[in-house]
Parts: sequence; C-alpha cells; structure tokens
Amino acid sequence: MIKVDARFRRLALLVKWWAKRRDINDASMGTMNSYAYSLLVLYFLQRVEPPVLPFINPKRPDAVVKKWERRNQTPMATLLHDFFIFYSSRFDLSRNPVRFFSGTGSSSLESLDDAISAVEDAVREGGRVRGGRAK
Repeated sequence: MIKVDARFRRLALLVKWWAKRRDINDASMGTMNSYAYSLLVLYFLQRVEPPVLPFINPKRPDAVVKKWERRNQTPMATLLHDFFIFYSSRFDLSRNPVRFFSGTGSSSLESLDDAISAVEDAVREGGRVRGGRAK
C-alpha cells in the first residue's frame, strides 16, 4: 500500500477553506459541498505532470499500487495556483464532468447546476456528488 502524499490533504484543506470564505461550499444553498472540493483536488493531483497521486482503479480497490515513485516535488503554493488555473482555464467543467469510473468522457452540460452535479463520486460508481452527499 502506498502512503498518500501529504500535499493532497493540505491542498484539499486550503481549497475547502477558500470555498468556505467565499460562501460557495454549502450544499443547502446549491453549491458544491466539501467532499466535492476534495474530489476536485484529487482529480487535479492525478493529472498534473508528473502526477502527485497515482491513478487507482476504483473497480479494483483491493489492487495495490506496488511501484509508485513520487517524482513531483512541486511546492504547495505552486500546486494551489495551478489548481485554480486548471479549473478556471484548462479544464472545462461545463463540458467535461470529473469522472473517476467512466474515463475522461465528455457530455454537454446545460447549466451551472448541471456542472455542480458533474463531479462523480470516487467511491461509489455511478454516484454524483450533489446536495451534501452522493446521489
């Protein structure tokens, strides 16, 4: 079993703090919840070059990543900056849902409400993170 890079937890906490300060992490108000923000961080850290976190096959959670080399030494400040750049200009959430089970895929989403619900649960296949819990 691999040890999760500590930058994941730190970056997730920073992003959730940022969202809370801007009142955009309250599922009861129609925004993404804290879990969804953590999933956005996970998705981002698996896609930077080189990846900070390995891709783990969610269909085989018992499979262990045997040989993972931590090659990414990017400082936290740079990762935070790159996280916002990734989701603001490189990754179009309105056209490409964040998917962990169904590959990259693309589907056209018609509204911000659709985009908010376009974050796939990394634990439960077919689940979407919405309204405070996966649906």
